Amino acid sequence: ECIYKSYNDRWSGKDGKEPLSCKDYKEQIDSFKLKYIYPMMAEQDAEEEINLSWLRSLNEGNYRFSEWESRPNTGSKK
Repeated sequence: ECIYKSYNDRWSGKDGKEPLSCKDYKEQIDSFKLKYIYPMMAEQDAEEEINLSWLRSLNEGNYRFSEWESRPNTGSKK
């Protein structure tokens, strides 16, 4: 989806520029995603087993889950 935060932070309000937003087109965007994007993603995933391959990779050897709680929480970067 279009996110204009950086542009809006820098340019909106300057020289009469309005902030950019897709909110007026939310219905059309959602309809397009449901009709075209999500079915294509599901079809490709079914054919190529993308998510299945990813799920199979979720193991202790690759991710060391047992160490997750002992690691310090660095918080999110903002």
